[in-house]
Amino acid sequence: MVSLQANSPNLSSMDIDQCISDLILKNKKEVVSIDSELNQNGAIRVMKKDTVFNNFLSTHFSCTINNAVDIHVKKDLTKTIKLMK
Repeated sequence: MVSLQANSPNLSSMDIDQCISDLILKNKKEVVSIDSELNQNGAIRVMKKDTVFNNFLSTHFSCTINNAVDIHVKKDLTKTIKLMK
């Protein structure tokens, strides 16, 4: 399952493919995206089917760094539009 955060419009197919590849090649149950300061940004979350319905925290996960923007207010949108030009 792939979950994409709708307020991160600068995600690329390469970002998504990287998470899927990490899930498969590293044999993980879940991969989440983090920012350059190593904070989870929630832009991408990829997980195996059995992980979706767990009622406990995932212990076999990996992270991948991306530069996803997080738009919450008009100022964020303005900044993102300038970055994407």
